[in-house]
Amino acid sequence: MKTVFTTGEAAKVCKVSQQTIIRCFDNGQLKGFRVPGSRFRRIPREALYRFMKDNGIPTEALESGKRKVLLVDDLIATGGTASAAIRLLERAGYAPRLPEGFDGLCCGQMLASKGLAEEANAMAESLEAALLAASDGGRLPVIMDASTCSARMQQHLAGRLKLYDFHEFAHDALLPRLHLRQQSGPVALHINCSVRKSASDAKLRRVLAACVAEVLEPAGVTCCGFGGDRGFAVPELNAHALRKIHDELPPACACGVSTNRTCEIGLTAETGRTYRSVAYLLEECSRPPGGGC
Repeated sequence: MKTVFTTGEAAKVCKVSQQTIIRCFDNGQLKGFRVPGSRFRRIPREALYRFMKDNGIPTEALESGKRKVLLVDDLIATGGTASAAIRLLERAGYAPRLPEGFDGLCCGQMLASKGLAEEANAMAESLEAALLAASDGGRLPVIMDASTCSARMQQHLAGRLKLYDFHEFAHDALLPRLHLRQQSGPVALHINCSVRKSASDAKLRRVLAACVAEVLEPAGVTCCGFGGDRGFAVPELNAHALRKIHDELPPACACGVSTNRTCEIGLTAETGRTYRSVAYLLEECSRPPGGGC
């Protein structure tokens, strides 16, 4: 699969003139880089794909041969990491799709945690139906970007549909296909309860180690204490669970990662450091040179 295009090749894919591509490159609409020591322009595949999508140009010619995957973005649980995940998947040669009506789908975990089992199961069944339809009956890999939701749906779908937590798919399928520029760090890592229960923490550690030279994992912290959305109403739970984290994070550690949005909210509030999904860090470290997306 071709990963970098000349302006002439990009023009053929887009079915426009080469001068149009050059003009868009030069004014910043089309991201890319120049070959060192020359004025030749080069355009990474993902930058060309984004340019085509932004300008309503059919992408079939660029997507031919790409592997398709289904991405489920739980907006409630993640705050919406789909944009970073989509860029990563495209960069690795995949053609991600979202299920129809994805912004209204939910695994039901928030209801299950409040004892509303019937309502929670109804939401999980609706999500299952959407996933089966969008994944061609389970033919496509399905990826979720929130570990608590992933754990619930993996249990719900056992034997019917293969579903990956995002960091699992990143470890198995994305790392071998991405060129990473490692950051120095330090970056704090929080292994949340769902990742521990699924025994996928080693994969998460390897993903982070590929991105950052110095990773800090506070030994005195297991659960963040946020308890789904309980931390919003009872912040003392969060403060008590993280009472030992302050002594283990040096001033040089300015940020952290995890795989569940509410955990990241609680960690950010308690430590004063920004915690976010590992998808954002992986996306940053895999950006091509020259400012491409």
